[in-house]
Amino acid sequence: PLHDALPISRIAFLSDHEGVGALYSTDRDCADLRRHTELGSFYARHASSDGSRVVYSCAGDLYLLSSLDGGEPERLEISLPGVRVVREPFPVETGAWLGGLALSADGRAAAVEVRGTVHWLPAEQGPARTVLAEPGVRGRLPVVLPGGKAVLCVSDAGGEDGLDLVPTDGSLARRIGHGELGHVHELAVAPDGATVAVSSEDGRLLLVDLSETAESLIRELTQVSADEPCDLAF
Repeated sequence: PLHDALPISRIAFLSDHEGVGALYSTDRDCADLRRHTELGSFYARHASSDGSRVVYSCAGDLYLLSSLDGGEPERLEISLPGVRVVREPFPVETGAWLGGLALSADGRAAAVEVRGTVHWLPAEQGPARTVLAEPGVRGRLPVVLPGGKAVLCVSDAGGEDGLDLVPTDGSLARRIGHGELGHVHELAVAPDGATVAVSSEDGRLLLVDLSETAESLIRELTQVSADEPCDLAF
């Protein structure tokens, strides 16, 4: 209640008796109940007054109600300065967040997953490259294609699992089978790099054609009812 600060004729308070927290007021006899804010998805909170106006927060914004006599709340445009250090990129310790690692056949480079991002790391010389690092997208299960010219990984871009085939020279990546594979459990690439076996948590074992001429050719080899296929190998 805000009766100590407001004129004695009315008492303002917050209540959620209609299902969502809102700002109300009533007279001293608890008659003439008025609701001053809309019933939305977020609660009105932390109301305060200077004796004639009411300020409150809702969904992270501040609102000002200038009068209890039928006025509409006004959203306050306030920009708060922040410490720039807090907004700087935070370096992640790879050892603490290492999710997966796959060596190339010659052992000269590796595809590494670190906290949902995938990177190409030469063992001795050459530049490290980011294979997949999109905000809101998790990459995982990286494998190196024979010849070391591309990395294949699983990502949930668009909300569903699929395969991302990313050349290590930085050229354009291809997305294959997004939304058609289910939740991918395991990958295994054929020795010629033309196909990849995919195990999904719905029990399916799939064979996916990786050639550029194929239009996301996905073939179901089998489906098991208990658990998912594992330890895939060609």
